[in-house]
Amino acid sequence: MILKKITIKGLSKATGIKPYMTRKAVKVFWADFRKEKRLSFKKKIWAYKRGFTSAKVSDYGLNDENYRNYLSDLDYYRLFPLNNEYVKWINDKLTTKYILSRYNEYQPQYYYNLNKNKIIPMMDSIDKETSSVESIVNLLKKKGILALKQEAGSLGAGFYKLECIDNHFFANGKQIEENDLINLIKSLDGYLVTEFLKAHKDIDLIHPGTANSIRVMVIKDGNKPAKTANAFIRFGTSETKGVDNASAGGLFSLVDINNGYFEKGYRKINGELSEYKLHPDTEALIKGQLPDWSSIIQKLEEITDYIGQLSWLGFDVVITDDGFKILEINSHQDISWYQYSYPLLKDNPASDFLNLKLKEK
Repeated sequence: MILKKITIKGLSKATGIKPYMTRKAVKVFWADFRKEKRLSFKKKIWAYKRGFTSAKVSDYGLNDENYRNYLSDLDYYRLFPLNNEYVKWINDKLTTKYILSRYNEYQPQYYYNLNKNKIIPMMDSIDKETSSVESIVNLLKKKGILALKQEAGSLGAGFYKLECIDNHFFANGKQIEENDLINLIKSLDGYLVTEFLKAHKDIDLIHPGTANSIRVMVIKDGNKPAKTANAFIRFGTSETKGVDNASAGGLFSLVDINNGYFEKGYRKINGELSEYKLHPDTEALIKGQLPDWSSIIQKLEEITDYIGQLSWLGFDVVITDDGFKILEINSHQDISWYQYSYPLLKDNPASDFLNLKLKEK
């Protein structure tokens, strides 16, 4: 244990990467070394010397001429944290809900907080006088659908989509008895009971039943106005069990930030990136223009200016028939989804910001 701590401390000092991210980097690179089979040992060493996991050589098409245009894994770890101590505003969904109370219309309704066997009614609760499992079950019967999600969860981990259809209960699409539903709710700690967001009808056609959220990268560079840099939309599949996360078997499609247009989806299968023109389950064409895109971007930039102490934000947004809602704000968003299609350090709206931050390190 002491050796491990010394090793992490030494690596952290040598690389300039925070200890937390050093541990993550060691884990990620070791897994890449053991599991990545597409490259020779020599090619792996080439990648590691340049700060990339070897998988990125195939994923990005890296070579001696272009690798400097891409933000490497080690450099992104080194940049952590891009946000300052005010990152606590967005580190969990509950804090974000209060911090952005001025923009509550752009956030899901929060009904209950499940915390250490306590059920606490929240600001959007219909009945603040009662707080029991039965209250949640009754709310589900009234609403027909609810979401249970971790306060500080990510990648869709631990998410439950609860439904009540004709007095039958379902959790992530699987029918359960009412007693099992009650036991499930009782077993959860650090969870929020919230509104379940249904995607806009045009987006829902591609894959119904999941939120099909959009990740929007917004940058706040000092006193400059906030700027939208990149975006992609995610679609659930039969494998994702109620969520749309691309890391869990979903698809993603890059969005043109100028007009909200997207075309073609991509999906990771056994480490390989595959292209889809049609959704693999619904056979719907993966193509379209996101509704009211310019207004959404304008509002996200306004919100970013409002919390201007933060500079690197990854908004997860669901466009609905009535507008849009912010699911959460990520402080260290996964950049690989962008770089599968284009580098971030050259000819990208984020390039100047990221190159400056690298120089400052």
